[in-house]
Amino acid sequence: MRFEQVLAEQGADHASFPRRRRAGPPEPRPGRRLQQLELRVVVVVRGAADSSTSSSAASSTSSSGSSTAASSAASPTNAAASCPSSNTRSFAKTRFVTDIGLTVGTFHRWIWKPYKAGTFHKGSHGRIRAVVKGAAVAGLDLHLMNNAKKNIEANPTLCKDLAAPIQSAVTSLTNLEGKITSGDYGSLTTLESTLSGILSTGNKHGLGITESTDESKASQG
Repeated sequence: MRFEQVLAEQGADHASFPRRRRAGPPEPRPGRRLQQLELRVVVVVRGAADSSTSSSAASSTSSSGSSTAASSAASPTNAAASCPSSNTRSFAKTRFVTDIGLTVGTFHRWIWKPYKAGTFHKGSHGRIRAVVKGAAVAGLDLHLMNNAKKNIEANPTLCKDLAAPIQSAVTSLTNLEGKITSGDYGSLTTLESTLSGILSTGNKHGLGITESTDESKASQG
């Protein structure tokens, strides 16, 4: 038998056996994924604490500049131009009341109060837990404020007075989760003033908004 034929037959025999697939890493269980995510947040917070003063000052300056630019972009004139002439969504006012009450309530409870009390600062007792909770609430509040924006844009009366400050709040909340974990709190005072102003203006329209921390209402907006 020729050498080439032997090689060909050996190759055919080898090809007849099915190849084993390499098993990939097992999929983590949902509980395990949550633990890994929480661990990542804690590591980020601890790492950010070590790079403190200079980066915080620089990002504070940058955030105040971007906040000013965002406020200019969301001028009352532009907001009024995009307001509808009639209601375009069912129960828009009711949904808006839920959105704003929960946004302002959770912001004050889990972000503003710890910030004012100094709990977010390096070395404070309970800092890691407070920062992780504050960052999570920042993500929730962004979701709620986006809901509020849709609801307010569906009502011609409220839209004229509230579309611009709500757009400003959405802009401020967009990167707040990351800012809290990195130790940049420079935008919190302006954001607190904006949120309180939205609540006050809504109540001047007779909406009866009250602050709430019941996060189970988040799906009602």
